[in-house]
Amino acid sequence: MVILPVPLPFTLYLLAGMLLLALPAMWVTRLSPKQAGWRMGGWPAPALGVGWGVLLATGLAAWLKLLLHTGDYLPIPTVVLPADWAVLALAAPVAEEIFFRGILFGGLQRSWSPFWAVFLSAIADTVVHSTQPWIAVHFVAAVAYALSFRLSGSILTPIIAHALAVTALLLARLHPAAVQHLPTQTLYTAAGGALILILAGSLGRRRKA
Repeated sequence: MVILPVPLPFTLYLLAGMLLLALPAMWVTRLSPKQAGWRMGGWPAPALGVGWGVLLATGLAAWLKLLLHTGDYLPIPTVVLPADWAVLALAAPVAEEIFFRGILFGGLQRSWSPFWAVFLSAIADTVVHSTQPWIAVHFVAAVAYALSFRLSGSILTPIIAHALAVTALLLARLHPAAVQHLPTQTLYTAAGGALILILAGSLGRRRKA
């Protein structure tokens, strides 16, 4: 999850490289399409994706609201270009989730415990984004994406969650005052709805298994 803008050409090259490496990496590691999450997963997959995405977005909004009230707030550029939406909210979720969750996490969980598979894939994701601020937040998000993928078995789930989380950050970048005055009850309601979606998706996934 990219939080602040990086040079557009570099970002595009990085994302394109991830996609180009996906198939060769699957062939070298003998990772099947199913293990990489290349399946729709039925209705639980998007339900889990929306649930995790809204939960992350709610947590980010609550955290930014706290920072705004305390004054300990890293400046976020208030200019969001169309390219930011196309690259950060669409292209990045697809490329990064296919690579970090589908290929890396999917391969790790074949021979490592779920804890270590989640932890190591999140560390790798965070290291790649080490030039970005708020590394701890990025690590938490990467863990959430891996957990959402493990619950659904479909790469569609973390892609949706990632896209929603980045969209929330871009909106916060555009409207910091709205985040600062966001009612706490709204955050609680959104988090509760997200948890219900995650629970429903998890139960639906178990019934399909």
